[in-house]
Amino acid sequence: MNMRKCLVKINYFRISTYSLGLLIIYKMKCGGFSNSEITEEHLNIISSKKEEIETMLIKKGRNGKIEHFEVVDIQQQVVAGMNYIFKIKLQKDGDEHVNVRIYKNLNNDTSIHSVEI
Repeated sequence: MNMRKCLVKINYFRISTYSLGLLIIYKMKCGGFSNSEITEEHLNIISSKKEEIETMLIKKGRNGKIEHFEVVDIQQQVVAGMNYIFKIKLQKDGDEHVNVRIYKNLNNDTSIHSVEI
């Protein structure tokens, strides 16, 4: 049998639980970023990096502290760990957003990969 014709598509499933005891299973693409619902885990990850994000934004030329910090979208990618791209709204009434890419390794340590204005 020709090995080139023998490709297998692997689907990953992520299981999330909420405090209400609900169980949600959603399909994730292997190799690419997938849209995801915003969960408590996501909010904890991004909240723990808020000060570091603020420092990086100031170094990139943004003036002042972050007064509004709202996650409006998230994408994730399965790797040896997990990559996340958070779209964060920085102004309550404005239209300023940043994309923050965060990597979480298999030991659950997180690090900021990039911040794009």
